Parts: sequence; structure tokens; C-alpha cells
Amino acid sequence: MSDSGLFYDIAAETTKKEAAAKYTTSETSKNSDLDKNAFLRLLMTQLQYQDPLNPMDNTEFVSQMAQFTSLEQMQNLNSTMTSSQAFSVIGRTVYAMSQNELGGYDETYGIVESVTIKSDGTPYLKIGDKEVKFSEVKNVYDSNTNTSIDRNLVVSQALGLIGKNVQAITMDEDLNAKEFIEGKVDYVKFVDDVPMLSINGKDVNTYEVLSVSDNLLLKGQTISANVYDKNVLNYVDVTGTVTGVKIDGDRINLIIDDDKYAEVENIGSVMNALNYVGKEIKSGDISGTVDSVIIRDKKPYLVVGDEEILASKLG
Repeated sequence: MSDSGLFYDIAAETTKKEAAAKYTTSETSKNSDLDKNAFLRLLMTQLQYQDPLNPMDNTEFVSQMAQFTSLEQMQNLNSTMTSSQAFSVIGRTVYAMSQNELGGYDETYGIVESVTIKSDGTPYLKIGDKEVKFSEVKNVYDSNTNTSIDRNLVVSQALGLIGKNVQAITMDEDLNAKEFIEGKVDYVKFVDDVPMLSINGKDVNTYEVLSVSDNLLLKGQTISANVYDKNVLNYVDVTGTVTGVKIDGDRINLIIDDDKYAEVENIGSVMNALNYVGKEIKSGDISGTVDSVIIRDKKPYLVVGDEEILASKLG
């Protein structure tokens, strides 16, 4: 019993301090960089379990609290500035480079149509049918110089395709699909000052290219598909060799073994899926080597053992 009439239980106080220490260790192990909320919880815990005969000096805590508040304001300001910069490029031409699941890089070039802020605060730009992070943008072109820069970039892209295998669908004057062309780019020539890819003696514009690979061709690939069988009047799974592509208006069909047709949304997604065959993947609960590709509901799925996963989930 002290002179003040207060009883101080040393054992109980030791237990409280141990609890505070465990709380501190638990909080810091969750996140080595404490945020403001974790810091406040830590402060309240230590104040609750402090020695009443030797109270803590709160000056340092107040100083650190001020630093946390200042840091949080700076982070909010940076996030706001980044979002503002992203919205400022709407309607402008940009060039972006994104790393894909195969370890390579995908290039995106075009006009920014809109900006979406994801749940984690990251701004994404919509360019055509693609979404890229604003942080992946390498160049933003001034509208007054777009014409010359656009041409230089198109020429550079065309020259970079020499020696590569490409899949393309040529268009007529009304931009209707005309013919599927696949093969190695032999050289680039200029028609009316426009760079054209020469593939097996045929001219292909760069905007008609659907996919590019170093050595993979669509024709000759083994693929499975869920197709309609007239003999049984039902859909069945078949496996065969891609022997061609049939274009009928907006419909694109893979020809399998010359007599079976599997409609696909686009050739590029099929080529991207075929690139995964023989590679290890992991998505959710599914992991392992991709054995093959199957087309269902016009979309390519990766077959891993007895499981199937939509190829677009891997990017």
C-alpha cells in the first residue's frame, strides 16, 4: 500500500505490459510501415497499460502523429494529382508498354477514350478495346504534332515486324472483313506513302494485324472445340488440326480438319491462348501445365488436367 492509498499490483501490471508488447508486435508484423489507424491503436493501448506511478511522456507521440497526418495528406495529394494527370490525356494519343503473363511486353498506341479509377485508386486508360495503367504510358503526343509522329510510329512498328509471323484479316474499302492472311513478314513496302507488310506476296496494313509471334502459326495447330454435329443434332467436343479460317461478315470461324467449323470472337485471343500450351500457369485454385486449348461459346479456354480456365483471365 502506498502513501497515497493506492495499491499497485506489480504482477498485474507486468501482465498488462506483456499484453501491450504482444499487441505492438502483432501490429508491426502485419505491416512494417504503420498507417495512421494502427498508430492510434498502438498509442491507445500503451496509454491504457501505462504505469500510473510513472506516466508516459506523450510529446513524442504527438510529434509522430503530426508526421503521420502530414504523410497521409501528401499521399492523398499525390493520388489526386495522378488521377488528374490521367484524366488530362483523354482525347490525346498515347503510347504505352505493359508486361504480359508470358514475360514479354505488349505495346498499345491510340487515343484515350476514357479513364477508370479502380478500387485500389489506380487510374486505367481505355484505348480501343484495351485497358492500360496510366503508369505504363511512355509517351503522350501533342495534338498539333500527331500526324507526323503517328506516321513515324506506324513506320517503326511495320519495320519491327519484318521476319515475324503475323495473323491478319484484311479489310475492304468499307472496312468489312475480307480475307485471313497468315505468314512471315518478308519486307515492308510503301503504297501511296503508307507502309504495307508483304506476307506471302500479299499486302497487309499494320492496323489489320491481329497477333504477332516469332514462330507460331495458327494453321497446323491442334485445337479442340465445342461444335454442332448435324449427325447427332447436338454440340460435341472435337479435336483436330486448324486448316484455315472462314470469314462470313462479322463471323470468324476456325476450320478444323477441313469440315468442322468453330466460331471465335477474334483470332488474337486464340493465338494468345495457344501461346500458353506447354507452360505452367496458376489462377485461383487451378495450377499446372496447359495441355491444350478448347473453344467454347466462341472463347478459348486453357485445359489443365481435368480443369478448364478462360484464357482471358490470364491477360
